Amino acid sequence: ILKLACCSVPLKGKQAVATAVVTLCFLLSSAISEYWVVRDVLFLALGAYRVPFRKILTVYLVVLGPALLITMGAALTGKIENLIYYQGDRRARISFGIGYPTDFAAYLFFGAVIYCCWRRTTLHWWEIAGIEGLAVFSWYFCDARNNAGCLALVGLGTAVLKVWALCTKR
Repeated sequence: ILKLACCSVPLKGKQAVATAVVTLCFLLSSAISEYWVVRDVLFLALGAYRVPFRKILTVYLVVLGPALLITMGAALTGKIENLIYYQGDRRARISFGIGYPTDFAAYLFFGAVIYCCWRRTTLHWWEIAGIEGLAVFSWYFCDARNNAGCLALVGLGTAVLKVWALCTKR
């Protein structure tokens, strides 16, 4: 598999040396740490060589969106376990079918960031409001404060960029 991934695209000069060094580093890291996931990341990186970044983002969104909605719906209807954590004086933390509420909120965060990268500068105000809504949702239902803050900052950052683009357009 590694040979096929490395030889599927002809590399010349510096690219071949850089690819060989990175592959060697990944394989040594995997051998020393005994984590197979390091090899998986290597295969993904080699397989994604010369694939347009926008296509990778599109596949991520097409997979993440429905999977998250289906998991959330199954958890809320009782088809799968919906873990709820009670931690002292804090609110109940709902995981919506994912192992832990912070993990669910992280999926929301990365989905929002990928969506912003995918849409680039063409985000509408209602999309920015949706990102802020995800921040409130993450804060209130998952009590994932860090993820909620990061989502709020992503929404604020995209709003600032949108205003900046409108001001410099004139």
